[in-house]
Amino acid sequence: MEKELSNLFFKAKKAADVAAATDVSPIGAEVSRCMDALNQLICFPITKDLLLSTQVGKRLRSLKKHPKESIRSLALEIFQTWKDLFIKLINKEEKDSRSSARTNPMEKTTNKADDVHHMIMKISSVSSDNIGVCGCKIRERLGVALSRVATETEEESLKASSGGM
Repeated sequence: MEKELSNLFFKAKKAADVAAATDVSPIGAEVSRCMDALNQLICFPITKDLLLSTQVGKRLRSLKKHPKESIRSLALEIFQTWKDLFIKLINKEEKDSRSSARTNPMEKTTNKADDVHHMIMKISSVSSDNIGVCGCKIRERLGVALSRVATETEEESLKASSGGM
C-alpha cells in the first residue's frame, strides 16, 4: 500500500510540476492528469501508519501553493481531509487506550444477539474517513448483513425460550 500511495502521489506531483509552467492552459492535459491522480488520492484507503511511513501528507503541502487554482484547491481539500482523519485517529487511539484500561478484557457476553449488536455498533462508529470514500458501501452492506443476523438470533432465542415453557 505504501508503494501504491507514493507512486500515486509522484504521478500527481510530476503532472503538477509540468502544469506549473506559465504557458500551460488551466484545462490542459497535464492539469487533467494531475487532477485525476489527486482524485485517486481522495479515494485511497488512508491510515495513520500509512501517512506516517510515506510522508505523503507533508509532500502534499507543496501542491497547496500551486499556481493553478484547480490543483491548489483539490490538494488543500485532500490535505485537510487527511489532517482531520489523522487527528480523529489519534484521539480515538487515546480514548480506546483509556477505556481498555478501565474495562475487563476477559469479560464476554453469552448472548449471541448482544455480541452481534455490539459488532454492528462498532462498525457504525467507524469513521467513513478512516475507511475511505470507496469503502463506505462495504461498511453499509456489512452493517445490513449483521443486522439481519442479529434479528435471526433474537428470533431463535425467542423460539427456544417459548418452546421450553
